[in-house]
Amino acid sequence: MSRKRLGDLIGEAAAANPLTSVPSENTAQPDPDPPMAPPAPAPNQRDAPATPALSVVPKYLRLTRKEARLREDQVYDAIRLARGLNRAKSGGERITENTLIRIGVDLLLARRADLSGATEDELRASVGLGPAEQLSSMSPVGGGWPTQNSSKSAPFI
Repeated sequence: MSRKRLGDLIGEAAAANPLTSVPSENTAQPDPDPPMAPPAPAPNQRDAPATPALSVVPKYLRLTRKEARLREDQVYDAIRLARGLNRAKSGGERITENTLIRIGVDLLLARRADLSGATEDELRASVGLGPAEQLSSMSPVGGGWPTQNSSKSAPFI
């Protein structure tokens, strides 16, 4: 039996499942069934969500990906904080480092009127934070944070 090429396998998979196939730009055809307006909700459905399709899509897929560079102390503390918050709660959605970063961005945007300065340290000072150098001196690179193999510090959480 000869080996199949990846392109052939993908083509077979797409043909087997028409919901996952994506039409190419050259083969785009007009939709034969134009979308219809959603039916008016019945009087007893007032509390039903207006867009149930959004609740089916996972939250992380509804968000835009943005990459950021963080200091080691920020990464470590965000991990510890997220884990601690998850342990303390009794249900609901999972809290991740990304959850905390989004909250931090929202908090910063809520205080945008207070922001002033031309450098990161000046911006930090304008919202009441100290210089970043004080915190980064405690990074794992400098030996300030416990590691998984460290015998003289608390276990890595």
